[in-house]
Parts: sequence; structure tokens; C-alpha cells
Amino acid sequence: MADLHGEVRVRGVTAPVDASFIDILESADSLIGVQGHVEARYGPWGGFVDGTYLKQGVQDIAAGPTTLDVKTELVLMEFGALYRLGEWRSAVGSAIRGPRGSLGWRSIAMRAVA
Repeated sequence: MADLHGEVRVRGVTAPVDASFIDILESADSLIGVQGHVEARYGPWGGFVDGTYLKQGVQDIAAGPTTLDVKTELVLMEFGALYRLGEWRSAVGSAIRGPRGSLGWRSIAMRAVA
């Protein structure tokens, strides 16, 4: 669950920002989240891709003497190769071998509203 905590500085004025997930839900003009996992196997070999996407827009978050409109977007991707070590009755053992990587991207836009 996403929340906003920290400080914001606009034209030399610093103000605390403290918005819980519930605060964001109540004032959100957009809140989209998607997460997925895809896995493919061929014999003992396989590969996977995990993806996460979050987009949220919040209006009128109190920040000291002003309010903020905040829009944030987050994209995370992870991928890798698998090799099945063996099967034992109801358990399967796999090892992640070979290429594995992660990609991430985040965009935040804030606008102070007088």
C-alpha cells in the first residue's frame, strides 16, 4: 500500500507531508495498481518475468501553509532463468541460474496550490 511521508520544499519553504494510504484513497483522483508473474518451462529449463505498475494521483494534500497535487508512477520489472533440480513427492526444487535482472522507473510530479 502506497503512502506519502517526508518533506517538500517549494521556493525555500519546507513543509512536512504525511498522507496515509487511507488519506490517499479518500483524496485520490487516480489509483491504479497491477502486478503479474509469468513463468514458462521447457523440460528442466524455464524463465520468469515479474512486473509491477502503480499510478496514483492525489489532490489537496496538506503541506504546511499550502496544499499539494501529487502524481506518481512506478514501474518495476524482474526477470530470470530457472533450472529444475528435481522433484520429491509433492515438492519441487528449482534454482535460479543464469541471467537475472531488475529494471525500475519512477516519476513524481508535484504542484503547489496556493
